[in-house]
Amino acid sequence: MGAFKKSPERIFLSIRIPDELKKELAKIQRYLAENSDNLNFVNSDQLHITLAFLGWISEETKKRAQRAAAVVAESIIEFSVYPTILSAFPRINRPSVIWIGLGGESDKLNQLTKKLIDTLMRYGVKIITSGDIYSPHITLARVKTQSKHRQFSQIRELIETTKINLQDFKIPIRQIMAYKSDLRHLGPKHIPLFFAPLKPKITKSIS
Repeated sequence: MGAFKKSPERIFLSIRIPDELKKELAKIQRYLAENSDNLNFVNSDQLHITLAFLGWISEETKKRAQRAAAVVAESIIEFSVYPTILSAFPRINRPSVIWIGLGGESDKLNQLTKKLIDTLMRYGVKIITSGDIYSPHITLARVKTQSKHRQFSQIRELIETTKINLQDFKIPIRQIMAYKSDLRHLGPKHIPLFFAPLKPKITKSIS
């Protein structure tokens, strides 16, 4: 008999965010929920920074993605970012996805994302969506329907008046994580598959 062939898996690459920050972001989600009934929220336990969504891929393609992630991670030194403003895709006048932008060393995160995507494509891994299209961010919620203009304006006002003060919550960028998105009745469950560590910072000791 031939070897058992694994079914395709729904994969994305991302940066994990600290649990303490997830709790703070959950407070923002609750505030948004209290002021709008037209939003579907990402489970706060599964909040993350998406780098590249690969979609349904084979075991062989997953191995190529793992090699590509390792190559990129080995070339970049650890850094950090922090949450900044609340905004929306595709634009704030017609919001579809509500997200939080990132500050600090965000230029390095943009460089990491671009290098990752370029390397994945060089390894023959197709990208469905990625931070190369939109700047890397944390998705908090999605608008339930393509609402009327009045509802769009209400959501826009809510986004613009929601204050974010999370600069003290640093997000250390130390590894690229790969997750399988397991689709379930109550929403997707993100299952860790592999990680690729970045180069550690070298701290000078005082002799």
